[in-house]
Amino acid sequence: MRVALIGLGGFGAVHLAELDRLAGLGKVDLVGCADTVSPAPAAAEVLERRRSVFHERYEELLEATRPDLVVVATPPHLHAEMAASAMRGGSHVLLEKPPVVDMAEMRALEGLLSETGLSCQVGFQSLGSGALGRLCELRRAGAFGDGLRVSATGHWQRDSGYWQRSPWAGRDTLDGRAVHDGALTNPFAHAVMNCLAVLGWESLDRFEEVVVERFRANPIEVDDTSVLRVRHGTGELVVAVTLCAETIREPVCTVRGTGGSAAWGYTGDEVTLDLGDGGAAVERFSRAGLLDEIVDVLSGEDRELSCPLARTRGFVRLVEAITAAPVHEIASSRIAVAGSRAATSRVVTGVDEMVDAAASRGVLLSELGL
Repeated sequence: MRVALIGLGGFGAVHLAELDRLAGLGKVDLVGCADTVSPAPAAAEVLERRRSVFHERYEELLEATRPDLVVVATPPHLHAEMAASAMRGGSHVLLEKPPVVDMAEMRALEGLLSETGLSCQVGFQSLGSGALGRLCELRRAGAFGDGLRVSATGHWQRDSGYWQRSPWAGRDTLDGRAVHDGALTNPFAHAVMNCLAVLGWESLDRFEEVVVERFRANPIEVDDTSVLRVRHGTGELVVAVTLCAETIREPVCTVRGTGGSAAWGYTGDEVTLDLGDGGAAVERFSRAGLLDEIVDVLSGEDRELSCPLARTRGFVRLVEAITAAPVHEIASSRIAVAGSRAATSRVVTGVDEMVDAAASRGVLLSELGL
């Protein structure tokens, strides 16, 4: 299978390593890559060893190589146009998250997929986890009882270097185009998507109630501390996150109802279950790599894509709701600045406790004093 990669920086480096591995197994031919900057030494070594061409313009890459599969790992505001170009050239696509910035772009890509019969996988990696499948199975069986709340928390720190890493970092728009590089829509996009998937809401594009609060401690256009609450039918989704944490912790997705609870640290594949039948139990699962998966599916293996584009409709609809909400500046009295002259971090006093309380109780950060 002939594969091309657009974007060598950021998560593109992960995809390059995976494509190098798959090429070593004889499953793919890495025919070329594109980026606006020259490859770093490690990437250049892979390209040379795999005899892959490099282009500064992705259009030239697509025209020169005519790949079977294109991996798009570029800034969010470029995803739709690059995926569309690949599809028009007859290529299947693996599109990094967030897939697109609004429903108009979603509908355009869905139209192309319908017209061409091609496939598009979106890089929400944790949707390939057996842990998610187990939680969905329990939810469908009613194991958690009534009054279901699925929540996620995230406690990360991002220093000034993170917000200066590229022209689009921390921006809501760039050159008149929507970017939406906020906490909920990019770094913690997985938290939103995982909660939707556990609830079975991932393909919806309408919700009964959506409430969003966005805050910022950093000098950026978007949010670095936020809460999202969605109610639909008898279920509730709450995601409360910060990039200004006092203590860094990996994000956790929690399922809670009248019949029991579960906790999934979704960067891994371990679930702690407490279904009221004798104490908590820990279950461990494997995870399917989404690049491996689409290569296998396109090669004719009897598998299904874990995250086809249509499965992200609910997420994109929530992106629209999130980005429509105003961003409020956090009072300077709550912000402590740490670090060196080269890179400083802004930490919000009490934010860890507020994020946890918002997620577990379904309340807003403003109601907790932020």
